[in-house]
Amino acid sequence: GNWYCARSEDGGSNWTTINPYSDMGFYSNDRPKFCCDQDIVFDPKEKIFVWYRQGVEDPVTGQGFFRLGISPDANHWYNYDIYPTNVSNVLSVHDMFDLPQLSLSDKYLYIKSNIYQSNQFKGTIFIRWLLDDLKNNAPAHFDFYIAKSGGFNYVPVQGAKNKMYFAAQLSNIRMRIYEWDEGSSSPKEPFDVTIDPTILAGEGQMKCLSPGGFNWCARADYRMLGGHYQNDSSSGGNGTIT
Repeated sequence: GNWYCARSEDGGSNWTTINPYSDMGFYSNDRPKFCCDQDIVFDPKEKIFVWYRQGVEDPVTGQGFFRLGISPDANHWYNYDIYPTNVSNVLSVHDMFDLPQLSLSDKYLYIKSNIYQSNQFKGTIFIRWLLDDLKNNAPAHFDFYIAKSGGFNYVPVQGAKNKMYFAAQLSNIRMRIYEWDEGSSSPKEPFDVTIDPTILAGEGQMKCLSPGGFNWCARADYRMLGGHYQNDSSSGGNGTIT
C-alpha cells in the first residue's frame, strides 16, 4: 500500500505491521521524509528482498529522493538513499521521483520511475543496478536511461531473463516498447506495435467491483500498470510480452 506494509513469517497466516515512516526520519520542520509510493520484490537467486520507498522533497532545497532497502529476511535492512543528482548531472535538485516499479532480470534490478519538476512531467527513468552489488551492499553504481518523448508512465515486465522490456501506450491502438539487453549500457531504439483498441478512460471512470462492492479501479486510468515476459523459445516459439 502507499502508506503501510506488513510482513509474514509463516506463509501469510499471520502478519506484523511495518511502519514505513519509522526509519526514514524527519526534516527540521518535523515533516516526515517518507512520502508514499512503495514497491518490493524478492530475488530467489540472490535471496534478497528489495524495498523501494519514495521520499518527500526537502523543504529547504526542494530535492526529492528514494530509499532502497536490501534484506535477506525482510527484517534487517541495508539502505541506500538515492537523490536525482546521484543518478546523473542531467537531473537537478528540483527533480522528483514518482510512481516507482521494480523488476528483475538474471543479473539486474531495474527501477522505473517518472520524473517531475514543479509538477511538470519530464520523462520516465529506467535505472539498472547489479543484483550482486546489492546483495553485497556495494557502493551505489548503476546505469540509467531517460525516455523523454512518446508514452507516459513506461512499465517494466516481470519474468525477464537476459533482456528487460519497458512499454507505454501512445494511443488506444499503439504501444511503444524499449528493449534493454544485459550486455548493453543503454536500451535499443524503441519500436512501436499495434494493439487491440482500448478505452482511454480517466480516473473515476473505471469499475471493477469486489463482492463487497468496493471499487478497486476507482483511481485507475488508461495507463498500463504492469507487464510480463514469457520465454517460449524452449518449445521452438518466440518470447511473448503481455
